[in-house]
This record gives sequence, C-alpha cells and structure tokens, in this order.
Amino acid sequence: MKRNSIHQRFLFFFIVFILFGSGLGISLTKASPFENRFCVVPIKNGTPTITDDYRTSTMTSTKLDIEHHPTALFSVIRRDSIWEINKSREWVLFDHELLQEIERETRREPLREPWGDRSISIVRQGLISNSIIIFQQNLNNPIIINKTGLDRDRQFSGPFFLPSRKESLVISDGIPFVVGDTSLEKWPLYDVLAIPRIDHVYDEPALGGLVISSEGRGLFLYSQKGMEELGYIQDERIGDFKKLSGFQNAVAFKGSNNFYAKHSWSLLKRDNVTDRIVVSDITQDNDNKMYFYLDQFQQIVRYNPDLKEYKYKWQRLTPDGFENISGLKFLGPPAQERPLNRGFKSAPYMNMAIFEDENGFFIYDGEQITEAKAPEELLSDRYLRVVPMPETEKVLVVSAKTGLFQLARDGSVSEIDWDFDIDGAYDLKFINWPVAGVDLILSKEGLYVLDQNLELSPVVGGNYMGRPNVQSFVGSHPVLGDVILSTSKGLFAVVDKEIDGTAACDRREKIRKKIKDVKVCLLPVKGTDREVIGSYISSIKTAPDGKGIVLGTEKGVFQFDEDNSLVGQQSNPEMLSYSLRSVPWSSDLIVDDKAFLGRDMELKPFHDGPAYYPYIIPSMKSVLLKDNYGSKAHALYKFTELGAEKTKPGLLDFFSWPLERTNIIARIPWKKSLLVNKTTRHNTLSANLRTPFLMNESGEMTPIKLNGYNSRSFEVYRKGWLIERMKTVLVFSDGWFRITEDLSWEAVEGLPDDVRILTTYDPGKGGVFLGTTKGVYLLNPDYRVSRLKGQNPETEIKDFSGNERGGEILAGGFSGLFYIDPTTLSIEPVVEDIYEIVGDVSQIQNVSFVGKAFVTGSNGDFVIDRNFGISRFSNFKDVKHMTIFPKTQKIYGAINRSHLPLLHEIQLDCGS
Repeated sequence: MKRNSIHQRFLFFFIVFILFGSGLGISLTKASPFENRFCVVPIKNGTPTITDDYRTSTMTSTKLDIEHHPTALFSVIRRDSIWEINKSREWVLFDHELLQEIERETRREPLREPWGDRSISIVRQGLISNSIIIFQQNLNNPIIINKTGLDRDRQFSGPFFLPSRKESLVISDGIPFVVGDTSLEKWPLYDVLAIPRIDHVYDEPALGGLVISSEGRGLFLYSQKGMEELGYIQDERIGDFKKLSGFQNAVAFKGSNNFYAKHSWSLLKRDNVTDRIVVSDITQDNDNKMYFYLDQFQQIVRYNPDLKEYKYKWQRLTPDGFENISGLKFLGPPAQERPLNRGFKSAPYMNMAIFEDENGFFIYDGEQITEAKAPEELLSDRYLRVVPMPETEKVLVVSAKTGLFQLARDGSVSEIDWDFDIDGAYDLKFINWPVAGVDLILSKEGLYVLDQNLELSPVVGGNYMGRPNVQSFVGSHPVLGDVILSTSKGLFAVVDKEIDGTAACDRREKIRKKIKDVKVCLLPVKGTDREVIGSYISSIKTAPDGKGIVLGTEKGVFQFDEDNSLVGQQSNPEMLSYSLRSVPWSSDLIVDDKAFLGRDMELKPFHDGPAYYPYIIPSMKSVLLKDNYGSKAHALYKFTELGAEKTKPGLLDFFSWPLERTNIIARIPWKKSLLVNKTTRHNTLSANLRTPFLMNESGEMTPIKLNGYNSRSFEVYRKGWLIERMKTVLVFSDGWFRITEDLSWEAVEGLPDDVRILTTYDPGKGGVFLGTTKGVYLLNPDYRVSRLKGQNPETEIKDFSGNERGGEILAGGFSGLFYIDPTTLSIEPVVEDIYEIVGDVSQIQNVSFVGKAFVTGSNGDFVIDRNFGISRFSNFKDVKHMTIFPKTQKIYGAINRSHLPLLHEIQLDCGS
C-alpha cells in the first residue's frame, strides 16, 4: 500500500508538471518582485465640487513647488485659496493665512535660497503690497519687510540669488537691495559698480563673476578682473545661462523680446587674445532655423533647412562656429507628409537623445546621428511617440497603428508583446517615479509597474485607474513619496509600501473586503461594430415606435428591435452628430438639436442653422433654442402632430449680447409659460435694469410684476428650482425666496443664504427633499424649510433615488451614500465606513425591475439591494452611457474597444 501510494503521488505531480509546465495553455510564471508592493488609495475629500465645476483638473492645475515643504500644495483659483494633500492623504484647506494672501495677490510660490532654508516672496499688491516676505524652513515664522525705510509706492522685482556671495537681492527703481534677516539694505556693490538702473543680476561661475543687466545700458561682468562692459542686448529679458561643452570661459543664454514674441540665443565668451568678454549672436534676424539646447551633452544644435533644394541638415555649435553633424546624409523630400514633432527626447542613461523629422526618427549621441531602423508601417503613423523610461533605462516607441516597440542603442526597433488593446496604444500614459525607482504605465486595462525586463505587474487597486479615467499625473508627495493621479472621479495616490509602510494599503484592503465583487454579463450586440456605426455611441434611447432602442452614433441613428437585431438606419449629410434627446410629451426624439425622429423613424429637420442648446418646456410642448451662453433665444419650436412649428420669441431677439442678456429662471407650468429675466434699456437711467418676463406658448414676451418684490431691478441670476407639485419656484437673490402660484414673491424660512440647491426629489406626498451644498433639507408643505435630523452631512448631496414601495430614499454626494427614512425624516449612512467604500457619489440609478440601484462613486461602480447590501462591479469601468429601460427590463451600455462591438446588453447576477 505504501509503495502504491508513492507511485500515485509521483504520477500526480508528474501530471501537474505536464499541465502547468509544458505550455498546454497554462504556464508557470515567476512572481514579480513588485507584486503587492504598490497599491492605489483615494485621497480623502479629493473629489471636485460645484465650486470646481466638478472638474478635478481645476483643483490641481497649479501645484506650488515649495522645496522641503512636507505636504503637496495647490493654488485653486476657483476657490481663491491654497489647498494641500497632507500626510494623512487628505485634501484640506492649507492653514497658513499669510501664504494664502500671498498666493491670492501674486499667484507665485515663495522661492528658496539655494544655500539655506529661507524662502522669499515678493507681494506687489493687496493688503501687504510692496512687501518682502521671508519664510524659514517649512514656511514657519514669516517675517514681513514692509516698505522699511523706503518709499511707500516702491515696487520690487526678483528675488535674485547669488550663491557665490550667499546674497539674495531684490531690485527697485534700478537699485538692488540685500534681503537681510529683518530688513533690506542697499547692495554694497551698487555704489562700487556705478551702473545705473540695474534690472537683473546673475551669478555665473563659468565666467568667474556676476553678470549684470542694466536697463538701456546692456550687459556688464563684475569679476576679480574688475568691471567689464559686454555690450547692448536688445532682448527685454535675459536668463537661462547654459554651459557649453568644448568651450572655455563661455556660456550661452537665451533672451526673449516681448514685443516681437520671439526667443534668441547669444554667446558670452572670453577672447583668448584680448582677454575680454565678447557678446555674439548665435541666432540671426529673420532666422528660419530651429535651435535646441541639449542638457545631457551641453550642446546647442540647430535644424538648418534649405527649402529651395528640399534638403536639410543638423548642426552643432563648436568654438569654431556651427558644424554639420555626421551620420545623416542629405535626404530628398519625404515620401509622405508627416507631422513634425520638434524637440529632443533625452535618454542620458543610454547616452542618446531622440528626435524626429520628415523622414523618420533618429538617435544622436553627441557626436553623430544614427537613423532608427523602423519598419515603414511604423514610420507612417502620424501619432508615433518616443517615450524614454528612465527608471527601467529603456526607450519605448508607441504607435496607435502597430503597437509598442523598444528602441535599442544601435537604432534597432523590436516589438513588445503586451496584452494591450492596440487601438488604445496612443492612449497609454507613462509616469516616471524616481522615488520608488520604477516606471508606471496607464492603459485602458489599468495601472501597471514596469520592470527592467519590460514585464508588467498590476498595481493593487489599479484596475479602476485605466485611461481615460486618469486625466493627468499631478506630481509626487514630498514626504510620503506617493504618485498623485487626477482622475475623472477625483484624486488618488499610488502608495509604495517600501517608502511609507503598509498601513494605507492594509486599510484599503480591509475596506475592500467588507463588500464582495460581482461581475455583470456584457453581451455584445451584433451590428454595432465600428465599421457600421462609427467610432462612438453618444446616446441610447427608446425607439419612438416603442419597438426596441435607437442609438445616436458617429454615422447616424440606428434602430435595434427587442431581439437586438438591426432594423433601420437614418443619417443626414447636413448633420455633424446624432445626439438624442427625449421630450416628455411624446415618444419623438430630438436629434442633434435640429431634427426630430418620429414613429415613422424618419429624420425631419426643423432647424437649418447652427445647433443651439435646447431648453425643453413640457407644459408648452415646445423647445427653446438658445446660444451657447444661454443669453439669447434664437427660436421657439412648438411640437404638434404634424411636426415642429416655429414661432419667434417676442422682445427677446433684438439688441446684441450682453445688453440683452437673458436668463431663463424657471418653467411655470401652471401658467404654461417660461419665466425669464432680461436686461432692458432705460434711456433716462445710467444703468440697465433687469425685468422679469413671461413667455407664452406663442413666444410672446410680457413683462410682469411680482407682488412683494420691491427692488427696481430683478436681480436673479441663478436658475430657479421648480417644485411642480407644490406650484412654487425657489430662487436666490441675496437670500432664498419663492415665486408662488399667483406669482407673488415671498421669503423662504429655514434655508441658509450660504447654501446652494443642487438637486431635488419629490416622493409624491408630503414635502420635497432638497440636495444642497450642505446636506439634505426638506421643503415642507407650509413652504418652510428644515434640515433633516441624524447624520446629515455638511457637504454636497448630488443625487436622490427612491423606490416604488415608498420606503427609504437613497441620497448620494461628497460624503458617500445615505438613506432617508421618510417617516422620521432622518438621514443616516447606509453602512459603516460608506465613504471609504464608495467615495463621492455622483449618480444613483434605480433598477426597479430587479429591486436594486446602481451607484456611481469615485471609488468605483456599485450595486445596492433593498436591504442595503453593497457589491462592487469588477468589470464595469469601461461601460459608458448606461441606460435603463424599465418597460422592456433591459440595460444597455457602450464599451469602446477596437475588437468588440460598441453596444452591449448588461445583465446582472452573473456570478462573482
């Protein structure tokens, strides 16, 4: 028995080896050294609000580079303040009143002295105008030097740092001052130099002294040799001094002339015979050449085209002038026109720089040029990209047509076999992470770490980070070392456990395990391939004849029946797109805001001009076409059984914007009218007044007087909120008011002035719930407003969802997902740690026929059942334009993948 047991074990392990090791579809792979080392965690409160126009990019567009400061600082213009990502990975207001004031007035961060811990700011306006601010390390203990001993209106420029003298200068009215510990002192060299109207001072070791620029007098050099006059420079600004390889006692600098909006290069060189500094122009007037400075070689190279002979050459600057760079022969005109991506990509770890021109891309090693040996198919790609990967010491070539390649030092190109959607190759984003010593790659599939062997390891939690969800790489956290990513949902951090420990990743994993992952079934719909409907789906609607669905796509309107079979197509050469809008009074659809699609499934244009933003008015069965700013109405179309009949809005279409700026306040359905607010001209008054008007079904405008409104001008600018069942409109005008059923003006009690309404929900009886910038309020039947009890957040509520049973109501927003008990009028989180689970909730969609709701959060896509059980969709991140059809009990969505049909039917409960 024992012997047989041994033979059985041997046979078992032999079979396992054959199956897993012989390549029969299953392979053993070596564990990645980066496996589980990295994870993605959300930045708490790092999602955009209405103040940010719900765009993450507005939060992080201006990162303040303050050296050695322990948090990541951002100047947020829309919030008019500085915010930070602190050490706890939270997005919070930066608690530094003085720096907030400096940033508001200057939009510039303090600059740090290269030899010490001080940072210096110059404030030219505001409450502390014309002042020098000195910060110690970490921005602590600021010192304000406020016009001490100087004229009150004196303006400063700078600071200018002189490391050789350990002096920081500011300049005012041509006089430099040294920034001391607590005061300004006139620069000791000023009287010695006797140079009038100094505007810049540069410390330039290559020339052995200070380069001084004088307004109207040119350049001077002060060194151990004394004072030397260098000559006059026409450029308004100079700077950016560069060392040059092969030169002794010489530097190049780039100047800029604001008037001509151009840049020029000049050379400062000490003549070996006369021992004097000579200024010479590198660039010439009317120069059609392109100049580049290559830091890794300390060279200036130029592209020198000869357009008459269709020849070109590359040259580099030497002490004897420009000389041709060897290795690149004169070439004739290119075989096909290619975009010219000017500039060099530096790869110093391979001792090369890569550049492109009309005939291909090339490698330069500081001495000669080598042509890359790439196939013609690759070179013909208009969107070819060369991407240096410094941490893995590789250079990649990315082609939207043919995929991914590696560029070798000898110019050879070899294909990389990565499991990426080739159509998405151009969408790849590459991030260098020097603190962690790795490179990151973002694809449609998610976030990966790249190792030295060009192997990819997925980042834990990075499957939701795929492009185009990630919009940009914001930067690295100065202390935590995290990579900060800006996504369409909010801010996230990529954490390296070897830098900051495992706590953040462990916490994220603990939260993740609180809910289970589920998959939806994505069933491709035949006939929705790119070749048929185009490259995108813009909208999905119920077909006007009630049979199936219609798609608005790049190539037209396509109808599919209830069996998902293609049954019809409509297009019009006059239409640029085919976006679809529903109208509540019929099954017709508005297409591209200029045609409608009826039950006969024919496109019938009703507007032959440019498409304008439509304002749909159900009570009038009309559509008002406005311009892009919403300030002027161009046409009013009333829909009838015979089509769309055009009427001209009275008093709305004369005089040009902005004098006749018109705001639509709200629909007034019980009057079958539209309330608008319009600026009118009064010849007897110096200012224009705003007047409320009602527009009727014929487009006629009638000025009205709101009883109780006593101001001469109707100062209402935001849109009003129609509460149709209660026949009232809530409006803000230096406080909250309502327009009553009989068009009176009454104050609203209980709604604070600093609160904005973002959404409403009417349960059908009792009061109406208001989602605001500070939680949930209730408009009671007596028109008073009260704040809901319980754990009501002080943050934005963006969406509501109820159910047909009249039970709890879901509310989602900045702080997560909540439920409202309509009986007790209290609000609570649906589960503990809900914010860490779902993040900022932007949308809740009720799927009544399965008794569940879809929740879109900044941390992913989720489904919640009637018992508040939450699951995360694991394969939902690519689904766009998800549309629910209760009548047919179907769900559809678009998935933009090159090898799949674009339209998919979505079915739930497909297993875990």
